[in-house]
Amino acid sequence: MLVAAALFMALTQARPPSQGPEAGVVYSDKTSFSIAAPNNWVLDSATAQQLNLPVVLYPKGSSWVKAETAMYANVATKSKVQKDISAVIQFDVTRGKLHGAKPVLERTNLKTKDNRTAIVYRFDRASANHKGVERVAYVDLPNSVAMLVMTSKSRAGSDQSNSAFQSLIRSFSYLGVTDSGKSKSSKGH
Repeated sequence: MLVAAALFMALTQARPPSQGPEAGVVYSDKTSFSIAAPNNWVLDSATAQQLNLPVVLYPKGSSWVKAETAMYANVATKSKVQKDISAVIQFDVTRGKLHGAKPVLERTNLKTKDNRTAIVYRFDRASANHKGVERVAYVDLPNSVAMLVMTSKSRAGSDQSNSAFQSLIRSFSYLGVTDSGKSKSSKGH
């Protein structure tokens, strides 16, 4: 998959809880979007940089390494090979099967904050090298596909954190095409 290098800017300067959850903006060479951490979850851009990801999230009191379940955001840039969201999803489904995962379409109608549709797949992994569950929400954007991913060491952990994952998806808001993509409009679908 052609995954765009993306940057993350956290908007978390010592805010009291009454002002809402931690939030941030993911920038890639083609797009930008905002997300907010679910209640009792942390946005961590420092750890994400070490993993070559824009941002990672995990429950408060844990860490990326120690958490039973964690989440991250990423971006796939549309290309001649992966022209649309269906091609990006098909690539992940095929790659998942090659690595022993069982992909299952879970939802096709989960709405984001800006009323975009998220398509959610669950990948049950049971191979010797890859155990656990990943849920991936794909959100179609003009030049790319945003991917919000929840990864868990177990199905029980994934199911227990699914409401937090849905909260992350519902917080998603497209901000526009970045400078290298020419436009910056956050309006329109």
